[in-house]
Amino acid sequence: MKKENPLKIVRDYINYGSNRHMKRRHLKKLLKPLIQQNEPEAILLFSTLPSRQSDQKMACISLEMAKKAAKTGFPPAISHLAEIYYNEGNYAKCYPLYQQAADFGEPHALYVLSAVYKFGLDGFEKDLKLSQEYEECEKKKKKWDFTTGYNDEYIMYE
Repeated sequence: MKKENPLKIVRDYINYGSNRHMKRRHLKKLLKPLIQQNEPEAILLFSTLPSRQSDQKMACISLEMAKKAAKTGFPPAISHLAEIYYNEGNYAKCYPLYQQAADFGEPHALYVLSAVYKFGLDGFEKDLKLSQEYEECEKKKKKWDFTTGYNDEYIMYE
């Protein structure tokens, strides 16, 4: 009998929630060996799992795990960390990370930067030519999503 991929099991849990009748503790146990090997996707998925801990404590843990995943150079993790900082209003930290992820060709970061330059958001000058370049590049890239991994259809946070 073939053993199911732990990343797929966790993605299914994220996608279908408690319908999988699996406890978070079991998911952590599945991901632990991969996290210890610094598997960036496992670290990123772990950082998004729901928890019973206080919101503030979980946000702290999630941020640390997102930083750890981003340090591996995994483009979706870099973009996810940028998104966390953006949602906190920390533009000084988020936009360099979006740029770093975009340099790797991460489609969500390309999408964000395209919008930033298209509309002149968050203190950036409007630059329609640069916006178009980011948009064209984003359309050609393989997407990554928490529930499916790399695919041709979804982009994070849309």
